[in-house]
Amino acid sequence: MLSELKRRMSDTLEDGPALLPATLISLFMAGPYGKIARIIGKRPIMFMNVTSYTLAGAYFTAICYYHEVFDVRWIYLTPLFDILGGGDLILTSFSYTYISESIEQKRLSAFYYKLSAGQMAFSFLALCVSSILLRKHVYAQCILGGVTLGATIPLCCMLPAKQEVSQQSSETSSLLSTIPPLTPLAMDLEDGALFWAIVKSFRTHARHSLSGFRDILYSSSLSRTTMFTFFMLTIGYGIRVVFIQWPSVTYGWILAEVHVIISYETVISAIILLTLPTISHKILKPRLGSSVSEVDLFVAKFSAVAHVVGILCVGFAPGKVSYIMALTVWKLGHGLIDALRSYVTGLLERKEDVEQLYLGIGMMETLGGMIATAVWSGLFATVLGKGYLVSRLPFMVSSVILLSGYVCVWVLGRFGVKKSKSAGEF
Repeated sequence: MLSELKRRMSDTLEDGPALLPATLISLFMAGPYGKIARIIGKRPIMFMNVTSYTLAGAYFTAICYYHEVFDVRWIYLTPLFDILGGGDLILTSFSYTYISESIEQKRLSAFYYKLSAGQMAFSFLALCVSSILLRKHVYAQCILGGVTLGATIPLCCMLPAKQEVSQQSSETSSLLSTIPPLTPLAMDLEDGALFWAIVKSFRTHARHSLSGFRDILYSSSLSRTTMFTFFMLTIGYGIRVVFIQWPSVTYGWILAEVHVIISYETVISAIILLTLPTISHKILKPRLGSSVSEVDLFVAKFSAVAHVVGILCVGFAPGKVSYIMALTVWKLGHGLIDALRSYVTGLLERKEDVEQLYLGIGMMETLGGMIATAVWSGLFATVLGKGYLVSRLPFMVSSVILLSGYVCVWVLGRFGVKKSKSAGEF
């Protein structure tokens, strides 16, 4: 069994290069698209993004369907479609930005919790539908996916258009005030196609492809601390990739039993996310001075501690029942990212600052996820079967990384204290 698990982990590492182009393209295109969105608005970029997803799905399906005509390895070119729209990083960052602009701060964290729970529900529904369609015909699933992706294109037209930013608010912002000013692009969207405007902007500002990350990182101490926090939490949480192999090798569970435990995790996560709004409003808010920011910060700190303790319990659980209890403790911290995202949003004053910071968070999560998958898979394959303590080394390292993430959350709390004092002076 050990040799088989090691082989599977090695296969995971070998498959990494196939997924690497999509990640690198998303990271590379985040800077230019972030800058262009400030000029033409987020809606055209979102339109291009979902269109590229639809085209990529059609291309993937066509290559697989006509596999006798085309080399199947051409599917590795699918990530190139992310050049048009920026891929998942831009889609996620801009979606969260739209949400933060449309939802009041006092209801933002509750909406994030419900959104995450909804995503889990739709993922579960998609798996059920997929399993049914695969029994009928594999391309029925591909067609349904293409239709679903195509339906998102007209939905982008319903998104708010670009909003003009007042000069006064641009001058009074203090948290991200050191961001270098952008030089307006010479683009006339009325006289030319949007595509050529995008091409021209990339040609004129090609050097900004990597400078966008630098601009966000060096804009303020708040942005640096926030990005580093999400980076550490993403890497620490990334140990989740070994949760399938670990109970199999430790407790002798077969794959079907492991998937039952994964389903249990999903149920616990959904319960946590759905009950957090009520807990925050009915229990925590009255006891924390009716401050939404304080509630979000408390939830973030508690969730970080639950992750630190939970991952150690998962690694050192002596039996099956204790392992399930350890997973429950681990999942108590499932609201960490949503609470933290809501908290840092409340520290910002300008909408464009939120957009830039969300873009930086997305870049850190993408980079952290890429590193975490390779590191945890490789480390687990190396220490597997080498003694009690050595085999649990990944869980101990993850706990330390998550503990550093908790420290970063505590540091972010100091920014909230400074903002409260500054507001009190006026």
